[in-house]
Amino acid sequence: MEKRKTVAHIKKAFKATRDADILSYALCMVGNIGEGWEEVKKTAELIREIGPDLFSCPIMNLYPESENYRTCRDNGWFRHSEWGFSVPSILKTRDYKLVSVTNRMN
Repeated sequence: MEKRKTVAHIKKAFKATRDADILSYALCMVGNIGEGWEEVKKTAELIREIGPDLFSCPIMNLYPESENYRTCRDNGWFRHSEWGFSVPSILKTRDYKLVSVTNRMN
């Protein structure tokens, strides 16, 4: 996702937040293109280590004509086009249908 942040940056930021007694929040998207289960496990380990006060982990959502959308379209990774069943938040999981797979996850 080209964030250009390292694990060291993240650890430093969460330590500074904790030291300043500020509530911390970690948002870690899962299912990004190029990500596999090994990366998901590393992210889970990092979350345990930094110990955020709040945490959420949404599934990558494709927005029409975004770079990820075009990549999935061009590679034939779409499974259906019923966008109303995609999950924009962790709170909406009933009747979920996976819109696409990626090169390393299904």
